[in-house]
Amino acid sequence: MYVPMFYLATGLLQGHGLSASVDRLNSNYSDTLRTYLMIWPGAMFAMFRYVPERKRCIFLACCAFFEKAIYSWLELRSRSPGLVIESKDLGVQNQQQTEISMIRKNDVQILYVNGAFFSIGA
Repeated sequence: MYVPMFYLATGLLQGHGLSASVDRLNSNYSDTLRTYLMIWPGAMFAMFRYVPERKRCIFLACCAFFEKAIYSWLELRSRSPGLVIESKDLGVQNQQQTEISMIRKNDVQILYVNGAFFSIGA
């Protein structure tokens, strides 16, 4: 019940409507369920077997953050077939290596400079 409720609740909270939420659930269900089954059984085993009781809440929060990051990546991958990534290495400047990447999709551009992300456009 978790996966369908996750997609329906987030879709409705984002204002997509019930039919768009169900369509999104149908298109992402297998990837989401596969990811869920890859993360949680092992995480639960490790938590109850190896993590001390006072640190279980932190461990669970870290696993949930990791899970949501994977779901976001899956969503980005499914929604951005025309994504263009350009990467340039500017070489050595002031004894530091500088890397710049530009990600473009329609009018939105994301600039990545040495570990920081900047959004350009609307």
